[in-house]
Amino acid sequence: MKLTISRVLSLIAIPCLLYLTYIAGNWGLADIYVSSSITVLDKWRYGKKILNGDDWDKLRADLSYALEYDPDNPNIHQYLALALEGRFADTAPKNKEAMPSRREGESGHGEI
Repeated sequence: MKLTISRVLSLIAIPCLLYLTYIAGNWGLADIYVSSSITVLDKWRYGKKILNGDDWDKLRADLSYALEYDPDNPNIHQYLALALEGRFADTAPKNKEAMPSRREGESGHGEI
């Protein structure tokens, strides 16, 4: 069987396109988790919503899932750090319950 230039190019292009489809799918899945979290965090930041412990846990979980799909996205890291620190924003600076979450938020490694 004779390989022509078009066949060689298609043998190269098909795996590349499949890989790019995989990446786009991961970014899309990450965006599903991030978009709702950003809305909730923005409402909290501007005083339009008060979040309880379960809300903060859901934000942390959603943003951690988003990082599994798009670990190199700095915006997801930023929002996760905000969610980690925001949970205890109204507590005393040396509160023992808040310290692990604050350290995790400051380090930028918010993984469950």
